[in-house]
Amino acid sequence: MTEESKETPQCRTYCPSNYVDQEDGEGNTIPGTWRDEENETGLHSIGRVGANNPARRSAQLRDTLSDYFISEAGEEAAPWQYQRAFRGAIINPPHF
Repeated sequence: MTEESKETPQCRTYCPSNYVDQEDGEGNTIPGTWRDEENETGLHSIGRVGANNPARRSAQLRDTLSDYFISEAGEEAAPWQYQRAFRGAIINPPHF
């Protein structure tokens, strides 16, 4: 266990609990404090790095998960996925 992992989430310097976006109980996004940072200290665009191609195993895993979540079993396991993915968009998602 690292010294930082012993601290409460609010006191961590690497990633305080309010740094990243979160969701409330109704699925609304609560913006994290990372959004308030200026470019000098926040995330920077690094552009293209190499070919930006995922490793073959990573692509296989992505495809496997994608196939599962759009399957009947995946829709039953995660019935909220279409509302979350298409929130605010006018799309014709499958009816469940």
